[in-house]
Amino acid sequence: MEPVFSILIPVYKVEKYISQCLESVLAQTFESFEAICVDDCGGDDSVKIIEEFVKKDNRIKLIRHNKNLGLSGARNSALEKARGEYIVCLDSDDWLEADCLEVLYREFNVRKTNSIWFDAYKFDETIKQRLEEPVSGNRGGYMEITPQNICRCTDYSWIKAYKTSSIKEHNLKWPEGLTFEDGEFYFKYFTLNPKTYIIENCLYNYRIREGSIVTNAQAGKVKLGDIYQVVRNIREFYIENGLYQKYKNALLELVYMRIKTCRTIRGQYRKSVKMSNELINDFGYPEEFIEFEQEKSPVFSVIVPIYNVEKYVEKCIKSIQSQSFNDMEILCVDDCGNDNSMNIVKKLAEEDSRIRIIRHKKNKGLGAARNTALKAAKGKYIVCADSDDWLDRRCLEEVFDKFKKTGLNSIWYKCNFWWENEGRMTDMFAFPELLNTPEGFYTLSDKNLASFPMYAWNKAFKREFLIKNKIFWAEGVLFEDMEFGFKAGIVSPEIYIIDKPLYFYRRRGDSIIGECIKDAQRAKSLFQAALGVYKYLVKTKNLNLYKNSFLRYCVDNVNMFRAYPNVHRELLPYMKEFLDKINLSGDVWKIKI
Repeated sequence: MEPVFSILIPVYKVEKYISQCLESVLAQTFESFEAICVDDCGGDDSVKIIEEFVKKDNRIKLIRHNKNLGLSGARNSALEKARGEYIVCLDSDDWLEADCLEVLYREFNVRKTNSIWFDAYKFDETIKQRLEEPVSGNRGGYMEITPQNICRCTDYSWIKAYKTSSIKEHNLKWPEGLTFEDGEFYFKYFTLNPKTYIIENCLYNYRIREGSIVTNAQAGKVKLGDIYQVVRNIREFYIENGLYQKYKNALLELVYMRIKTCRTIRGQYRKSVKMSNELINDFGYPEEFIEFEQEKSPVFSVIVPIYNVEKYVEKCIKSIQSQSFNDMEILCVDDCGNDNSMNIVKKLAEEDSRIRIIRHKKNKGLGAARNTALKAAKGKYIVCADSDDWLDRRCLEEVFDKFKKTGLNSIWYKCNFWWENEGRMTDMFAFPELLNTPEGFYTLSDKNLASFPMYAWNKAFKREFLIKNKIFWAEGVLFEDMEFGFKAGIVSPEIYIIDKPLYFYRRRGDSIIGECIKDAQRAKSLFQAALGVYKYLVKTKNLNLYKNSFLRYCVDNVNMFRAYPNVHRELLPYMKEFLDKINLSGDVWKIKI
């Protein structure tokens, strides 16, 4: 009897992982399968391990190459021998969930499509931990791949299952001798077989590790020409099949996406620019591409003010460059420091076209630097990062997902504090309300606005919302986030909070906060910021509606200095003097200080 599934497993230098891979295959609750392992001449002990599995179970097959043909060549060799009705691709450092084949078999019988898409868990090999978010996050249901959406779907072959006949009747293969092989196969297959069904189940485990094809590519260890050759191959496919005009705009979008990818590969910027120009000229796209590129704006603008952070800025910028979601611009604002920070940024910008440097003629402070970047930003969404902090690799991906699902003007996320002098990480210590808040929708009001942090760096905003409502940071004062936070929270109180620390805030002795806790005069500047909030509340006739939050925030900012008695003692009478001037001192004493 022929097997129902053929599992294609290329094998190359995976002796550490192949046992787990094959054990997951033999653990399948659906037992009608063959697993075709292709030895691609890695030279380690992978084959010996496979041979032991072959002895134990004849469903495990082994094919040997005489020379290394790469991932595509190995898949094609396995595909040629496949006898199953359905094809599943499994990379040899990954593994399947036990019910993978059972779920796929059921779905194929019910959905009557040539392919089924599913999802995968990510497993971080460095920390030996499964990550929470899935690889694709696609919503379930029937979908037709069209020229309008073909560029916007995940092209990985290993989170899709195929009817074998739908591949072989068109003589489809993965392109040999090229990396990024999944893209070409994906475009060809789903142009010819556009209807599919998506299930949201995670049936696959994808291992993120050093030395894999993906991590090598991100580190710049990639043949740049392969990326462009795949695009050329897809274009030839459309021409040969009389589909070029129908898919021309899709191909143009693909060209744009690949060029952006190439220009961000470490150490390859100049070469990628040259090859990009050759590609669009060869395609006859120069004018069309310019128009298309002008229409395309980055999804995110990440704002990074730069001032005397030479010890930290490289880590900050690289944490943004290495985001799992890379459609962005990085706006670095030179605020006229006197160290080597901007030389470091300039060097990074030479290799990454997403980095834009904006220069101030004189030092204007953090608020002004953010405003300069916000006015110059092209992205749909704004994210702020202080240049001594860093982002979790999945920050933009998580935020983008929530913007798309909620349609809100702002998405908030949690953060961790890195105590530099002590070398330890903690949760955000000052705002238990945020720490204890589960993921979901919240409405800001006078009752809770002051309970959440006003910091700009744990929030993302729609740029249009900020510009339209003239929400900018206060300039020339410390605690510039205070006025910005009140304005944003009052104008658009509906928010969504992601229950994950996606930002890492560095607490260091010489930061703005670090200096304020030592110097009462600098600490008093928080009341300059409070005055800006007061004036805004009066102007917009919101003072009575948000009086409690305003007073609460003044008190909480003073209480923040309790651990520093000398500063705290000076701030208490200064706060009373400030509130006397605006006729609110009688109200504040109802709040515990």
